Amino acid sequence: MIATAKFIAKMAELTEAFTRRTADDADEFEALGNALSVSGATADRARLQYLAHRLAGGAATFGLMGLEEPAIDLENRILAHASATEVCALSLDMAKAIRGLCNPRPQSAEYTDGDA
Repeated sequence: MIATAKFIAKMAELTEAFTRRTADDADEFEALGNALSVSGATADRARLQYLAHRLAGGAATFGLMGLEEPAIDLENRILAHASATEVCALSLDMAKAIRGLCNPRPQSAEYTDGDA
């Protein structure tokens, strides 16, 4: 029982750390995507591919299942030498998806289910 509790606590700690790191990565996905659209730099592609690979590998394990497939798609498109425009768009979409899952905006106090 104690080992199970320790495992659950450790997984919760790792999940929190992964979620924080992923939330921080949103800005980098955005910045690199925008830089790539301007310069087409190989270094930007390599860093985006690394970030996408890292996210694809951990997303499902740490409860961010909605990010796994877009990350895999971004990585695959980079490896397939997709255009800078396409990689930029996917990178910006990735940043938006990360923000949606890792930094959900709280509903305002004025909003209720009956308001439309």
